Amino acid sequence: MPGHSLVVYDPDMEIMVDLEPCEDAHAQERAVMTLLLEWARPGKLWIAGRNFSTCAILCKGDRRGCGSIVREHGRTPNPCALDEMSCQGRVATGAVYEQSVEIEQSVEIEQSVEIEEAAPMDPSTLSAVLL
Repeated sequence: MPGHSLVVYDPDMEIMVDLEPCEDAHAQERAVMTLLLEWARPGKLWIAGRNFSTCAILCKGDRRGCGSIVREHGRTPNPCALDEMSCQGRVATGAVYEQSVEIEQSVEIEQSVEIEEAAPMDPSTLSAVLL
């Protein structure tokens, strides 16, 4: 059975800058992501989908000094609110809210951004939370 790989794409350079192969086709992408984060550097921003919204990945990125934007998964990492959610305005697709949160007691995320969709494409998803 074939494996899979994760690719790091640099949008400024418009090229792939790293690739982490995985021989095990049954291994989850999250396991490979922790290997890729070994290359994370301060000042860099990592953007990933909700499959990568885990304490391990967010904490490792924080320890390496890089920023991250990850859509919060429904079950993990369960951040704790540090203040009240406040409306920051509206965009074409709905309202934008912001809130300071932390994951575990060791990692403070600058902010959690929730975009409440005015007309969601999927009725079961009324908002997206970005960490």
